[in-house]
Amino acid sequence: MSIGRIICLLVLVCALAALTAGCTTYTFGDVAYTDETLHVMVNNGDEPRQVTVQVTIFDTTEFAQTEVYRKAEYMDLVTGANEYLVPISLHPGTYKIYLYVMVDDTRTTSVIRDLTVS
Repeated sequence: MSIGRIICLLVLVCALAALTAGCTTYTFGDVAYTDETLHVMVNNGDEPRQVTVQVTIFDTTEFAQTEVYRKAEYMDLVTGANEYLVPISLHPGTYKIYLYVMVDDTRTTSVIRDLTVS
């Protein structure tokens, strides 16, 4: 392999690393439902920061998908694990939970979780 190709490959790897840096700063951990409260773990791998967390819940019982809850609000994240609580009464059934973290109106993290309420 020639020096030119090696340099080109290194530049490409560095550019890719720069473009993906910070993409995994915020992640969602466990999601649980107890005592009429949805517990969502939000992990912050960076410095403390205020972000917007959006939760959208769809009831998927009986092969339909009906939105039953949507809210976005500011959350002050500390470094490490953070718990976001959503007080909501969910009937027994199956649900899809759509979770988003937004920083400065830009969505940085999103995940969909399945939830069964007995």
